[in-house]
Amino acid sequence: MDYAPEVHWQSATRIARLGRGDPPDVTRPEAIRFVADLKQRAREAGEIAARGMRMQSVGARDVVVVDRDGWVRAASTITQAALDTLDWPHRPDGLRRELGRRGLGAALGVGFALGSRFMLGQYDAFTGRDRLYLVAPNLYAMERARGFVPRDFRRWVAIHEQTHALQFEKAPWLREHLASLVRDAGGRHALDQIVATMTFLEGHADYVSDHSGRIRTAGRMRKSFRRKPRRGAGLLDKAAQYANGLEFCTRVRRLSRSNAVLAAYEKPENLPSKREISDPQAWLNRVHG
Repeated sequence: MDYAPEVHWQSATRIARLGRGDPPDVTRPEAIRFVADLKQRAREAGEIAARGMRMQSVGARDVVVVDRDGWVRAASTITQAALDTLDWPHRPDGLRRELGRRGLGAALGVGFALGSRFMLGQYDAFTGRDRLYLVAPNLYAMERARGFVPRDFRRWVAIHEQTHALQFEKAPWLREHLASLVRDAGGRHALDQIVATMTFLEGHADYVSDHSGRIRTAGRMRKSFRRKPRRGAGLLDKAAQYANGLEFCTRVRRLSRSNAVLAAYEKPENLPSKREISDPQAWLNRVHG
């Protein structure tokens, strides 16, 4: 029997706080101006991303700019909401259950500690809040460290996150579909489909942010973010997911010269499989005939 994953959130939060690192050096007036501009760029980004996805929408209306601790709190809430969609029974009370809670709490705490130092933004797809988070210290630090044009970088990141909001709006079945795949993740097919779906969603968000905003420096920023897949990382290699998903969307556009990729949001069966991510023509043949 599969038992619900349970998290000792106090442990996760405590460990995450220990590894969050020092915030960038910024004056209060600078921080206030930066936060205000981020919110403005995010509002613009929602409309830009909606045009790129052929939707009448403004994306996520609730844009929250947070610090690293704020992101950890948000990520904890989103993670718990995602776990709740599994609807699995809880393990009986006892030492094994408590050890499991604390072990998962420690693992997530380490993950959150790393994420809090590098995460730029996140869309909340699971609590029902329709909320987009932007992590101000990380955006500020990266913008300056890499010499990005501030207006371009902030809008570019916000378009990516707003695209995620629009993906779930365009495909209201997507949350339950992902939950059902996770519930069946003991099978290889379900695991492959989870990876393929996440690869597509991340790659399509990258594609929209690169092509829909008429951002002059988008190519330079994309090149700066490009990372080589990590040897041995396998299914968990996020760099490969982003790169492969973006390549899939780019090749679909070249092969079809249309917005054919948007058909993926019509129904679960239209999402690309793991094989089709690397063979876009096969996906086009199956979905568009």
